[in-house]
Amino acid sequence: LLLHETGKGQDAFRYRKQSTTDRGKVGECTSVFLEPLSWMEASEITVGHTEGKLVCRCSARLGTFNWAGEQCSCGRWIVPAFQVHKARIDVIRVMPPPTMSRPRVFPTVSADTAPPSA
Repeated sequence: LLLHETGKGQDAFRYRKQSTTDRGKVGECTSVFLEPLSWMEASEITVGHTEGKLVCRCSARLGTFNWAGEQCSCGRWIVPAFQVHKARIDVIRVMPPPTMSRPRVFPTVSADTAPPSA
């Protein structure tokens, strides 16, 4: 997963691609960008294409790639771009393992070592 700083929103897009209703707002990222992964080797990436579709083994289209880069919905340019749309994936957040406290160990008292009762 490649993290990036949020871009300038609609102001970062060319005039023809700008939305007049969202002008001046900071855009939200609707995609995630990845480094090339092993499952991508069987796709157009290794054939020599500079841009194309990212397709799952089951032939479902996940996103796009472009070695020259693509613009994120937030306005930031990502180069090279291996873009997967969030709507096409399930996000699973990895939580740190819970801290486990050690069981308390109390010394055992046997009849031989017990203090005499008064």
